[in-house]
Amino acid sequence: MADFIVMAIVILLLAFAIAYIVKAKRSGAKCIGCPASGSCSRHISKPVKKSKDREKGRLIIGAKTVKIRGMHCENCRKSAEKALNSIDGIKATVDLGKGEAKIIAEAVDENIIKDAIEELGFTVENIA
Repeated sequence: MADFIVMAIVILLLAFAIAYIVKAKRSGAKCIGCPASGSCSRHISKPVKKSKDREKGRLIIGAKTVKIRGMHCENCRKSAEKALNSIDGIKATVDLGKGEAKIIAEAVDENIIKDAIEELGFTVENIA
């Protein structure tokens, strides 16, 4: 009898979890379980625009750390990492816990990196 009760509770919990996920997806939530209540709009990856008439900034050569503010969840981290890695000459890894990206770059304008992150809705605090 106890096994039956435990099994019924497990099935009931699974049913509620599935119903929650279906309801969240139908309402347009991009990130279920995100601290931003699933409304985090930063998960939409946009292609990085590379403008030739952009004002020249400092070129990054070697390894740098970019402090990023506004990432809330794993999808935020993945979006930022994907945007950075789509820039020619950059290899980046983003650490959600530290709120920073480690970048290895050949010769990339800082403005391109800043624009790529800010187009996602995050804020670049500094590049060091």
